[in-house]
Amino acid sequence: MTNRIAALVNAGVIDLVQLHGGENRAYLDRLRGMTGAQVLYAVRVGAYADIERVKDYPVEFLLLDASIKGVCGGSGHTFDWSLWKSRTSSPEA
Repeated sequence: MTNRIAALVNAGVIDLVQLHGGENRAYLDRLRGMTGAQVLYAVRVGAYADIERVKDYPVEFLLLDASIKGVCGGSGHTFDWSLWKSRTSSPEA
């Protein structure tokens, strides 16, 4: 899949990559080596450990999504912002 995404970026079809499939760090490293596009990475967060797991991923943007069992997104549930606020006193961090 990284080859297909890289081909679309390198052909100018897309200029930002948005990932929602639970890709791991190795996948992201490979994609980053193939293209210079910015990456938005969505992560389902049910506990602070989910944020910790991805905090050093090589992405420009993290989309923090509510983690609802059996639902991959679009659940209508709001992300629990207290999980983010517990990590920092600065809202921009």
